[in-house]
Amino acid sequence: MPDRLSIDRRHFLVAGAATVGTVACGPSDDAAAPAPEQKQDQAAEKPAEKPAEAPTQRGGILRVGTPGTPLGLDPAIMTNGEAYVLNMNTHDNLVYLNPKLEHEPQLAESWSSNDEATVWTFKLRQGVKFHHGKEFNADDVVFTFKRLLDPDTKAVIQSVVDPIQDVAAVDSHTVRFTLKGPHATFPALTTPRQASVVASDRTPEQLKSEPSGTGPFKMQEFKPDERTVIVRNPDYWQKDRPRVDEVHFLVMQEQAAQAASLVGGSINMMFTVSMDVVPQLQSNPNTSVEVKESGAFTDLVTNTQMEPFDDNRVRTAFKLIADRATLRQAVFSGFGSLGNDDPIAPIVPEHNDSMPQRKQDLAKAKQLLEEAGFDLSQEIVLHNNAKRPDHQALALAYQEQAKQAGINLKIERHEDNAYWSNVWMKVPLCIVNWAWRPNIDELCSIMLHSKAKWNESFYMSPEVDELIAKGRGEKDPAERKAIYGRIQEIVSNEYGLIIPFHWPNINAIHKSVKGHVMHPVTWLDLRGVSLEQ
Repeated sequence: MPDRLSIDRRHFLVAGAATVGTVACGPSDDAAAPAPEQKQDQAAEKPAEKPAEAPTQRGGILRVGTPGTPLGLDPAIMTNGEAYVLNMNTHDNLVYLNPKLEHEPQLAESWSSNDEATVWTFKLRQGVKFHHGKEFNADDVVFTFKRLLDPDTKAVIQSVVDPIQDVAAVDSHTVRFTLKGPHATFPALTTPRQASVVASDRTPEQLKSEPSGTGPFKMQEFKPDERTVIVRNPDYWQKDRPRVDEVHFLVMQEQAAQAASLVGGSINMMFTVSMDVVPQLQSNPNTSVEVKESGAFTDLVTNTQMEPFDDNRVRTAFKLIADRATLRQAVFSGFGSLGNDDPIAPIVPEHNDSMPQRKQDLAKAKQLLEEAGFDLSQEIVLHNNAKRPDHQALALAYQEQAKQAGINLKIERHEDNAYWSNVWMKVPLCIVNWAWRPNIDELCSIMLHSKAKWNESFYMSPEVDELIAKGRGEKDPAERKAIYGRIQEIVSNEYGLIIPFHWPNINAIHKSVKGHVMHPVTWLDLRGVSLEQ
């Protein structure tokens, strides 16, 4: 690897490629996808060539069924998948993570670092406007990242951007980030949806209620728990995008209702798809199901600061109760890869391949519970989100497995809004969905670091904190893999996370939809989608 970390301005590869296709329902291979080589040659000056596209029709209204409503319009504090999808289509980032998991220019046209990777300079795109008319410039980038760093903002990715010491405008279209230490993959930390750029002239109230980005669509209507409407931005800097006039996100909690609407053509896409409707959608000539390997996961979270999970023997017992292959079959019909109670999936290059796969061991689980003095007569409540189709399936399957160890689990369902504000990170045991974050530093910083806002099991490990900081600056791939491999061991054996499987991204589309390219992250990038009229 070259000493100088000047990154090719067109592509910055950090993760493995994944395969997409319309497939029949069935299990996937648990093997991780190979990682592409990291590009650091700055010689390439021409844009990457794109395959020739057939002429596409413009116009029309794209209707997307979603199980819930966006929680938060302010990028810094939004918290659910519906908010991420909305933001992806109304806002831009400095750097874009494309469906091939390549980092390519978006609002930044190029970037480079000093030899130590402690100072990163971004050249910004000119001629870009926010939806309310303001010209985009360096002040907006400085405002966005200083706001993320400000504790008063309560940004969910504050721990992710913590490596930034300072951000400053060099001129109107150049920004310089000075870091606290070396960071070999820093451009990747500008890709989270919460890091999308906001205008420096907006007040906190406007950011929460009147979102204005630089993205391909503009907000027109927001009715929580009913619908969100965005319309084409005629001034979008990418002149051939978007291709539809409007996108309507329609809240439809029941998957059966969404599937019927998709078959009938009253909606064009489903954002999330439960496995019980997949056969119906695959067999209908008007619809298809798209599946792409991902590192996303659904976990059962135990709060390590609440009884009975403040005892690691109890946490370990609950991990040993899980028959992972059976849980994966019950929830995703065998799709996805088995989990090992850490969030780093087999698709990730730094995945610890040498760690033994945890298997169900009811005898050991019972022994640990007895040693911990666990009262088998007590009722343990497993909380889940009523609007997430996989939550109930996982809860029911895990409940049956817990019975085999003598544990009495009661399942309690909650509405979406109340779940994230009153249940998650406030109860001893609950179920949570996590979208994949391909940049491993972002993933570890946002959920494993002691200071992370989303350290959902509340486990504090000084060793993990130190390893995260060390991994950021490590240039050698083998050393990085060893560092993150140790993190995975600690998380799997000590944290309060039960991660039985990593699931693929699954969408369903009507035959009228053209140009949709699935993303391995749980996003819907609709700027290139068109409708057959």
